[in-house]
Amino acid sequence: MCTEAAPFVRRGYLLVALAPPCELDLIVGMLSGHGYKVHPVTSGALAIEAACQQPPDLVLLGAEFPDMDGHEACERLLQQESLRDIPILLCGNELDADFRNKAFQAGAVDLVTRPFVVEQLRERIDLHLCLRKEMYAHFSTERLLERLLNLSAEAIIYVDRNGVARRVNDTFLSLWDLKKSEVENQPIHQIPGHALCCIPGKDDPKCCMKLMASDVLRDEETVPLTLNGEEKTLIRTRILVQDQKGRPLGVLIQYLDINKQLAREEALNQQNRELIKFNQSMVDREMRMIELKEEVNRLSAELGRPPPYESVWTDQTEEAPS
Repeated sequence: MCTEAAPFVRRGYLLVALAPPCELDLIVGMLSGHGYKVHPVTSGALAIEAACQQPPDLVLLGAEFPDMDGHEACERLLQQESLRDIPILLCGNELDADFRNKAFQAGAVDLVTRPFVVEQLRERIDLHLCLRKEMYAHFSTERLLERLLNLSAEAIIYVDRNGVARRVNDTFLSLWDLKKSEVENQPIHQIPGHALCCIPGKDDPKCCMKLMASDVLRDEETVPLTLNGEEKTLIRTRILVQDQKGRPLGVLIQYLDINKQLAREEALNQQNRELIKFNQSMVDREMRMIELKEEVNRLSAELGRPPPYESVWTDQTEEAPS
């Protein structure tokens, strides 16, 4: 559970929808006094409107309103694309089995009994705010990993803190001639072949933890290998992956094939050479055109005719014979 924040420090933006107003005022005062930013409303429709205008971090929703009950309001809130991940706490006087079933079917994540017990309500709110924060940190890391794996041209594998390979890209599979089922969700000491031979002590199930505890969390090492009779030289890079709180999640391992890198660099150099050659040929062509224009102007002057080219690029100015 998240540690408790100091009083009057903003701990989250809450949408509180309760009726009657006297109870709403009491809860809003209590939550505001403990550091929450609170937006109060007194109906289901107003709750939906307020949430759509500014999505809250959590919704505390009453069971009954003049316009709809809490279950319907919960369903309609979660039908909005921007609100689907927001935790909703549904509160009621009698939390019988029917009320609970309807609440969870509507999408509520927790139930709160009325009349409210202040400390219990705060604990519930803090718990779900903390869970939501953890969820976003996890999803953020997952999205970054997926993006890196999809965009990188190099061979990449992600190993979690338990030494299990969780993500791998097609370049990695092609480099080591493996199938995805042979790698993903497999302990790295059980992956066949030489796929992870670059990792010191890979046969030790705890080697990933040792890597994360190493003083060198990011390094580059040159590793010579022979794969399918072909000699290769790889550069292995290790990067520690952490969550938003700095806690280690795993290790991202990237392999750069030096031979392919050199081939790509040579291809780029060849393109540059061809471009330079082409540019020089264009310059030579332009210079030849200047020479021809000058010659035509000179012949025209000898014949007593005006020069057909008024402007010619030249470093020397010749006076036409009178």
